[in-house]
Amino acid sequence: MTFRHAVTRLFLPTLLLTAMVVISSTTVFAQDNQAPKAEIFGGYSFLHSGGDSPDGTYLGDIQKGWGAAGTWDFNRWLGLTIDVSGHYKDQANVYTFMAGPQVKFRTGRISPFLEALGGEVYVAPAHIDSQFTPGMMAGGGIDIEAGRHLAIRPIQADYIYTPAQDPFGRTAWGGYRLQAGLVLKLGVSQTQQQAVSAACVATATSVMASEP
Repeated sequence: MTFRHAVTRLFLPTLLLTAMVVISSTTVFAQDNQAPKAEIFGGYSFLHSGGDSPDGTYLGDIQKGWGAAGTWDFNRWLGLTIDVSGHYKDQANVYTFMAGPQVKFRTGRISPFLEALGGEVYVAPAHIDSQFTPGMMAGGGIDIEAGRHLAIRPIQADYIYTPAQDPFGRTAWGGYRLQAGLVLKLGVSQTQQQAVSAACVATATSVMASEP
């Protein structure tokens, strides 16, 4: 499966499913869209390495993978994210361990976000010693509210760079990562819960008032 095919075959269906959930949802959300204390993401991860492993083997697309991240929200737009992911292929396995700031634009039901992280990339080829190298990652995605404590992340796209080298001294790879999954929201404030309840009551009252 190529990088382009992964986008069309794996993530477009996810986007369509998300759109159906949003359209069919009848949950009422608070207009101020306050941030929870923390958010935990888990889901599928696809890596296009774009280069060689340390033994000189071209890695290309790595279809088997997972991703997880935790974000501590300082306020409604700024948080600290710790991100880990694992990707598996016969030639080599690749793991990332990153941390850094995340900026989220909580505009209502849909919340785009951007992040810039730094940390380590662990490349484990099949036939030579594994290699830890410094790494950087930058990208973003969107979260779509699916409940007071749950959101859907239909897509997250990041560019990963690492100066890992093959036996000939060439930079081994820097690649693109695509992810999709669910976000669990923890520590929703009491004010936000009351705002949601008030909105529900107001909606019910207006419906009853409109009846003949």
